[in-house]
Amino acid sequence: RPRVRVQQQPLGRGEYAVELTKRAGVTLGLDVRHEADFLIVKKITDGLVQEWNGANPGQTVAVSDAIVEVNNARGKFDLVTESRKSGPLRIVFLRNTAGKSRGSGSSRPVS
Repeated sequence: RPRVRVQQQPLGRGEYAVELTKRAGVTLGLDVRHEADFLIVKKITDGLVQEWNGANPGQTVAVSDAIVEVNNARGKFDLVTESRKSGPLRIVFLRNTAGKSRGSGSSRPVS
């Protein structure tokens, strides 16, 4: 069973961080749309983020939130590369307060 560290720290305006520990063969459970410098959460499936949401009902990752940083890396390519690694992951999301999708990039799962 994947281990989820229950820790979230507020950051800049609208940003929040989720810290997870990912092992080989375990997915984040996110389908994302690739945008210029970030990834938009399109769907949450079985995986670490769904477990985080179950353990943190007041601090959930939501569809349409943007992934802006993973392990201090920014930029679409680095976000995908870092999110696929095993070990500690510190993912910074930007809350979509409007509740609407952003842009029209392509949708792909991120492990």
